Amino acid sequence: GVGASAREGVGANARAGICNKATAREYVDALYDFLVENRVQDKLLAYQSRFEQSGDAVREAEYAQIYRLVIALLEQIYDMLGDEVISRKEFLEVCEAGFAEIQVGTIPQNVDHIIVGDMERTRLRQVKVLFFLGVNEGNIPKNVSKGGIISDMDREFLKESELELAPSPRQQMYIQRLYLYLNMTKPSMRLYLSFPKVDSAGKSVRPAYLIDTVQQMFPTLAVDYPENRPVTEQMVSMAQGRTLLAEGLRTYVDGTLPREDLQTFYTIYQVYGGAEQLAIRTQLTEAAFKRYQEDNLSKMVAGLLYGNQLVNSVTRLETFAACCYKHFLQYGLSLREREEFGFESVDMGNVFHAVLEQFGGRLEEGGYTWFDFPEEFGARAVRESLISYAAVYGETVLYSNARNEYAITRMERILTRTVLTLQEHLKQGKYYPAAYEFSFQEADGLASVNVALSDDERIRLQGRIDRIDTSEDEEHVYVKVIDYKSGDKKFDLLSFYYGLQLQLVVYMNAAVEAQRREHPDKEIVPAAILYYHVTDPLVESDKELSEQELNSKIMDALRMNGVVNADMEIVAGLDRSMGEKSRIIPVAVKNGAFTGSSDVYDREQLEVLSRFVTCKIKEIGHSLLAGKIAKNPYQKGQDHACKYCSYRKVCGYDETIPGYEKRELENYSEAEIFAFMKETI
Repeated sequence: GVGASAREGVGANARAGICNKATAREYVDALYDFLVENRVQDKLLAYQSRFEQSGDAVREAEYAQIYRLVIALLEQIYDMLGDEVISRKEFLEVCEAGFAEIQVGTIPQNVDHIIVGDMERTRLRQVKVLFFLGVNEGNIPKNVSKGGIISDMDREFLKESELELAPSPRQQMYIQRLYLYLNMTKPSMRLYLSFPKVDSAGKSVRPAYLIDTVQQMFPTLAVDYPENRPVTEQMVSMAQGRTLLAEGLRTYVDGTLPREDLQTFYTIYQVYGGAEQLAIRTQLTEAAFKRYQEDNLSKMVAGLLYGNQLVNSVTRLETFAACCYKHFLQYGLSLREREEFGFESVDMGNVFHAVLEQFGGRLEEGGYTWFDFPEEFGARAVRESLISYAAVYGETVLYSNARNEYAITRMERILTRTVLTLQEHLKQGKYYPAAYEFSFQEADGLASVNVALSDDERIRLQGRIDRIDTSEDEEHVYVKVIDYKSGDKKFDLLSFYYGLQLQLVVYMNAAVEAQRREHPDKEIVPAAILYYHVTDPLVESDKELSEQELNSKIMDALRMNGVVNADMEIVAGLDRSMGEKSRIIPVAVKNGAFTGSSDVYDREQLEVLSRFVTCKIKEIGHSLLAGKIAKNPYQKGQDHACKYCSYRKVCGYDETIPGYEKRELENYSEAEIFAFMKETI
């Protein structure tokens, strides 16, 4: 309080609050002295005078709370101290601590402010401008719920009762119209009605009937579309301006920015030249002008990374031909995906190769050859080889769960079908298996897999040929190379020309050279280079097939593909039972000549393939040692190097950035390809 009467009032409340017997009056005097020392009375009088002069209702409401809060503080002090006796100094410290924690405030009542609310729940007054958002069908009027337990007839009956019912759909419609009228008549200056064209799901939505009603009442009104306004008028925030700046930079760099928009673009660009926005503008500008430029390793760094004596697999050369940067990541930096404990398709291919290699040894142990082993022995040998290999493969991953254990059964069925089919292929020809899993390292010094790049640089290829078959006469040794594949791979001359499929021809060169060492007195003739798809195919038929007919269709499905020597005698030696179409090799004959679907090359063409692959190896080797690591994935029709690449998230290849583009491999005819290869060799 203020003055003597106020002092008595405070004293009475202090006695009631503190009640510390002998010292209560002394504490009240101390509190009064504290208020006097801090000139609280003068301040309150000044505030009161200011309120009366300015009519500041906000301040008046704030300071009207002080008395109540002070009394509440004294009551808390009494509850805390009780009968405890404390000194005047301690009492003043407690009061100061309490006064410091008191907070006084009111709801802001400023004149200039924005209220955001709902049409039905918000009560507006003294509104200058009203923005009415979402004036669309379904919102204005709002969709009302239909149905319910109580019908309209029941409502009429219950009107006479004391029960209070929710508004009916009809009543709700009129209530909404009332709220609509109340809100639209509130603004004194401007009323904006806004409606979107699409909803949050991207579906088209229509404006509410209210829009047509207002336009009929005021025919001169027209719908304004903000997106059609000049860009500078659409900028309402710095964040929105950044989007417009980025779009302008992109079109400016592309050269597609219209001349009439240049001034607007320059204006926006200058807006972001201030100290706070300059970093953002610099970042956006660098991103807009960013482009990929090939940046290779130096020859010295490449030599330190790979060495001058390259020990490569053929697959590694094919990887380099597909994409230089993938080769760098895989073989230069040795990046690998995190290994997971599981059994995938690539693991199945490894098992196939290992079991077929062991199968050849079991034939020798059993005293059989590929021509005479019985079916029962073949099935048993496959099973035993598979079980022994599965027990040690991948830390016994094949026995880790039921799914993988079933894979053993499936692989046994596939491999049994494979050995029986390969036996039938051999029986139909004049060739005998000469080597299984023939390693380049075992035949040391083969010139075809040890290619000199310069006096100090050399490529030594590593690899294994799954099987080499030979057939001899007095003057010739005919060589057939077979590569087992778990996938359905086909030889493609165009892919070979671009270095994407070198394996079969490299294998043939190595096999021919090895046979030339064994038979120096005879001419070594390439007969065929073939892929065999290790699988157990499904066949379709409109009628029920006998076992013989079924096996015949399966044999047709398992026909090998690749390249065959165009010599008719050699073809006859590969398939003696061939009629118009072979069931073993990709050859068909009509009227004594090969059909267009036959994959046959004459001896001159085979020689071109043999010599060209050596030139291609040298070309790739020189590029590799020169430090080429360009991000240049190939594109061949629908096929491209990035399709199944494991390094897509590492390399940063992005075709939206200028400079990034795939190498489109131009398609040539077979005659054109051979002409190009002859020029190269």
